[in-house]
Amino acid sequence: MLDWLVGVRIYLPVFGVFAYIAYCRPNERLLKGILIFMLAIATVQWAFCLYQKLYIVPARLAGHYPGSAWDSIVGTFGGEKFGGGESGSLGIYLSIMTTLAIALHKQLQLKTTWLIIVFCTSFAAMAMVESKVIALMIPAGFFLVYRDYALKRPIAFLGGSVAVALLMFGLLVAYYYLYWQTDNNKGLFDSLYDRFAYSFDPQFQASTTNLGRVKSLVFWWDHHSLLDNPLTVLFGHGLASAVSSSSIIGEGVAVRAQAVMLDVTGISKLLWETGIVGSAVFILIFVVGFIRARQLKANPELPLWHRAAMTGVEAALAIMPLAIFYEVTIVSSPPMQFLAMYCLGYVAYWWHEAKRSSRG
Repeated sequence: MLDWLVGVRIYLPVFGVFAYIAYCRPNERLLKGILIFMLAIATVQWAFCLYQKLYIVPARLAGHYPGSAWDSIVGTFGGEKFGGGESGSLGIYLSIMTTLAIALHKQLQLKTTWLIIVFCTSFAAMAMVESKVIALMIPAGFFLVYRDYALKRPIAFLGGSVAVALLMFGLLVAYYYLYWQTDNNKGLFDSLYDRFAYSFDPQFQASTTNLGRVKSLVFWWDHHSLLDNPLTVLFGHGLASAVSSSSIIGEGVAVRAQAVMLDVTGISKLLWETGIVGSAVFILIFVVGFIRARQLKANPELPLWHRAAMTGVEAALAIMPLAIFYEVTIVSSPPMQFLAMYCLGYVAYWWHEAKRSSRG
């Protein structure tokens, strides 16, 4: 019973965000204000990251705490002071907010000055976070926002793509000189290869109990069989069974049984707790949200500002489910859960408003 209570505490509270926005018909000014506020949150992360880089990281190095000291750079996102935290989720959040700013600017709903402020402050935080996923998420967001230019304005699309590619390469170069240069004295391209390759290595694991991203999926596959126990394959071991650390239950039942971390990524946590069916339903929610956002962004019934924002939300709903293969993020990171539920609620709100308008 305690496991289920912990699981409900992880998943249920943020559903209230979706329910309120989708069904309680808040003022559209509130919807706009929250999106602007989330953009503002992105612009201040650099200050917290800089403090953590200058003061927390040296203290962690001096104390010889285990793990990478750079994992303590998490901005205002969660994490233990000397044990790491949600740096990956912060990187994904910054990528989504940058994408939203680009979408608003594309339709002249955000001034160029504010776009530069959002972009530069977010990029400054990204440079300190050391989250490689940013180099994939920002190009994905750019493509989703500007994909219509591929045929309409191919030269502009190609030029923008080259600019984004150079910018992301510059970010990785910054990571190399700030964090990776001392790794076995390897060169830039060797370091870049190593840093990306291990994330896809099915044999990599950070420690005896901390499995790598791909190995965590292989581990789940190796420990389940439709013939032996179809129930756990399809529906998992129950809520919170994959929790690695909890003040209430300590570890989830599946973690105690396997003696390794099972919540390395969002998808590994979902598979252990909800099985293939639960994981598929979770992802399907975002697929439906993406499809509806794509329809709504062209609906003239929406105010122009919200149509522009819907383009950014559409991109966010594509990025977030992809990110669960890299981080726990929207599965159990409270800031990212809020963002996910807000975006889904935002789409549901305008879907209902569009239907009311069509009925006259």
